[in-house]
Amino acid sequence: KEIVGFIAQEVERVIPEAIIMREDGFLELNVDPIHWAIVNATQEQQEIIESNLKMMNTMKNGLETINRRIASLEEENKLIKAENEMLKSYLCSKDPEAPFCR
Repeated sequence: KEIVGFIAQEVERVIPEAIIMREDGFLELNVDPIHWAIVNATQEQQEIIESNLKMMNTMKNGLETINRRIASLEEENKLIKAENEMLKSYLCSKDPEAPFCR
């Protein structure tokens, strides 16, 4: 029957407190420190995920603000262009030889 599990020598490099040397010279695995390491790693990972979500929401809000500002500037630019065209048309009707009328 195949048995799946940890290799004590590999665990010892990462979580040395999970390994005990038995009197017969073999290594024995204590899974409690492994469980706690997994719990702690999961908590740290969750903190990173929550921090990333907050950062993404901040960036999203910033992008929405920028997009609103761009739309506002585009509308303002459109109005200024229309006004410039009206002014140019008026001035050119008064002085067709002006340089911007050609």
